[in-house]
Amino acid sequence: MSRFIQSARIEVKVRGHDTAKPKRSATEMVYEELKRQILTFQLLPGKVLGEQDILRKLGFSRTPFREACMRLKEEGWLLAFSRRGYLIAPVTIEDIADLYELRLIVESACAQIAAGRATAIDIDRLRGMVRMEEQHSSGKGITPDLIRMNFDFHMSLAELTGNTRLVNIVRLVLEHVMRFDSMLSRYSPSTSWVKHGGIMRAISAHDSIGAWRSMQKHIEQARLRILSVFAGHSAKLNLVPLRYGAAFSLPDGPGMQSTKGNQPTIPSLARGQDDDAGES
Repeated sequence: MSRFIQSARIEVKVRGHDTAKPKRSATEMVYEELKRQILTFQLLPGKVLGEQDILRKLGFSRTPFREACMRLKEEGWLLAFSRRGYLIAPVTIEDIADLYELRLIVESACAQIAAGRATAIDIDRLRGMVRMEEQHSSGKGITPDLIRMNFDFHMSLAELTGNTRLVNIVRLVLEHVMRFDSMLSRYSPSTSWVKHGGIMRAISAHDSIGAWRSMQKHIEQARLRILSVFAGHSAKLNLVPLRYGAAFSLPDGPGMQSTKGNQPTIPSLARGQDDDAGES
């Protein structure tokens, strides 16, 4: 029996009553597992998603697999690849530019609103998250734990706005950020981590404008960090021709015919230049 089916049948006891965890459909379980592997770079950009291999590993039939793939395609994580199935969506310079431009708009607004609405309890919780981040970022490079902490911190700020639509937008944005950070963890794990000390100080002081500015600076530093890694791997990256646009195929991605062209000039971000280095 698949471990995913088993996990759906685990029963827990709450306040003296036996209650079963809500069962997820097979499609939902396949969707969540494939998406997790995409976000954590276990499924690499540009890689053809092998149906038989995935079905063998997950233990499901073709129907939930294909339904899950359709959903992932609608969300932009997969691309239809002729009759061969699906391709893991490539990472492009345009993707990064668009994402960080969007982050500047929505996450700066979140920080500004959160600074005005955060209670003492909220601030203590955020401080605890920043302290935990500091402990995990000391000389360890970019780790899965740090990537998750970053997601949780930024989501917490979004949730403090009380705006459900904004929270949903930020969640989608941060899923893409998680994917990019997982790329950093794979190809440049020693890259400096952009911390949240400046944002935290502004929110603690209920300084809405300061929180907005700190978030802007934080996101810009994160943008330069990810682009510098792309530039550093320019000799290994191929600009590949795909019918849906040119994209970068990562070093150990599938072999695809490259085209000649100028690589973009990207400013580098030296180790230790992040504004919050060493802060908590």
